[in-house]
Amino acid sequence: MTTNHTGTSITLAYQTYRQMERELEELRAKAAVQQQPIAAADLDEYVLDLQSEITAAISVAQFAVGNLNPESVRGWPHEQLKEFGELLIKTAMGTDQDQIMLGLSFVHFARECADVATFRANRTRAAKEVVGVPEVAPADPPFEAESDVDSPDG
Repeated sequence: MTTNHTGTSITLAYQTYRQMERELEELRAKAAVQQQPIAAADLDEYVLDLQSEITAAISVAQFAVGNLNPESVRGWPHEQLKEFGELLIKTAMGTDQDQIMLGLSFVHFARECADVATFRANRTRAAKEVVGVPEVAPADPPFEAESDVDSPDG
């Protein structure tokens, strides 16, 4: 790779370039198919599939919120839960109060998870400062395999 005042140039093997071209054409073809208008019958089927997927996602999220305490489960995906809750609120459009309340409870629980994650991060950082552990662990020395075969260098 080289960079000059006109931009960056990259040197690729011709096979790699051709492979990238083929993949780009495949992606363009897929995008063209996805952009075609959907027939009304297909749209109804798509909406029903989407509704069943959302119902399944709600069940999974409810189970997780009810059974996976953020204090005992590290790495709770609270950002995604917050986004999901906000999506439920937004898509209810004021008509489905149960969905709105569920979305609000997911957003509230996500805030609690975020608070626990922040507490954990601060506690870990403080413990490292007390003990004197560096922020970044030193790199391991490179691995050198021993060999019974003599190398050509000597």
